[in-house]
Amino acid sequence: MILHLRYTAMLILGSLLLTCVSTESVSWKYTCHSGANIISDNSTAKCTATAATENDAKAASFCFGPSNTVVNNTFTEYGCGKCPKQAKKGACLTCAAWNSTGTAEGSDNSNCNTWQPIFTYSCYQNEASVVCNNGTGVLRKDIHCWGPKPTYTGNNENLTKSGCGTCEAAHAENSTPGWDIGDCATCDYNNCNSAATMLSFLGLFTSFFWLCSRN
Repeated sequence: MILHLRYTAMLILGSLLLTCVSTESVSWKYTCHSGANIISDNSTAKCTATAATENDAKAASFCFGPSNTVVNNTFTEYGCGKCPKQAKKGACLTCAAWNSTGTAEGSDNSNCNTWQPIFTYSCYQNEASVVCNNGTGVLRKDIHCWGPKPTYTGNNENLTKSGCGTCEAAHAENSTPGWDIGDCATCDYNNCNSAATMLSFLGLFTSFFWLCSRN
């Protein structure tokens, strides 16, 4: 009976030891740029990833930061780990703090979340520059402003007010626009639909045709 109890106790103790061994974890330490509204790469934080093996811990090492492909991005945080759940889709980017593809051994890729300037996107509307945003962020490739062509001589307020987006979208938004799509011009950079910019285009066209007429 005593031997049986000892044997049972040894089995239980062995099982507990195996459980302790199997639950041991390995930590990998790295760094990420950290903070909100930072304006350089000077701010860093110490980070730790934990897993069953060192390789797994390295594979679980991440940094995050805002995406500068989104105009007027309101997410401005940098830190350790993956993007927070509260970050809007596309507003935050995650990068691997351990590079497993560069060499056979891999390499430390700490501070991969380098600082990136967040840019704004504005267009002229009713002769004033206004920030354009559809509420979820606009990609760089989608920056457009619209306004009357320099050759337009009419006074339709729906057209002369100008705004964010394309001529086609502005025309479609108004059930009775009162202006022809051919009188509108779309441009693709910040505040490109100002009166001065449109007139400069007209000057270029006029000069071009004048030079052509002399040949």
